[in-house]
Amino acid sequence: MAEYRITGQDVVFKNISRLSTIKRVCDPTVRGIAVSASGELTRATPKKTGTIARQWSTPYMQGLSSYRIENRATTADGKHSLIEILDKGRGIVRPVVAKRLYIPLTNKGASKKIGAKPSKSLVYGVDYVYALKSRPTKPKNFIAPINEKIKQRLETEINKVLRV
Repeated sequence: MAEYRITGQDVVFKNISRLSTIKRVCDPTVRGIAVSASGELTRATPKKTGTIARQWSTPYMQGLSSYRIENRATTADGKHSLIEILDKGRGIVRPVVAKRLYIPLTNKGASKKIGAKPSKSLVYGVDYVYALKSRPTKPKNFIAPINEKIKQRLETEINKVLRV
């Protein structure tokens, strides 16, 4: 009587079943990396922008192994993302409606509402100034290197999970 034995079949089927639920298997790893990425983004944001740096959200789940981190800091009119301006820079800003730009110099000057006249408690030259234009800002380019580092770390960690 001939006899044969197949070895390793259970290991193959186990690996195939793990690959069919890859997102579920990798989710804890992806979440851990997303949490650390949020901290790295906060630390990498330029230091003079304390409130902007603190506005990076904690990662929230969009789906299995899919997390989103965002920063919703915008300009006073709500039209432009401050993180995008810091990362990519911006050109010269000129007034659109008024004759001159209102530029706050202190927090007290920044508390003026858009379109309102400066209150009598604000001192010209100390709390605010008027200008014909503002200088362009140079890009800081701090997000792209972090994205690259996170992609590499995610790839190595997922490879470790799949090889186990």
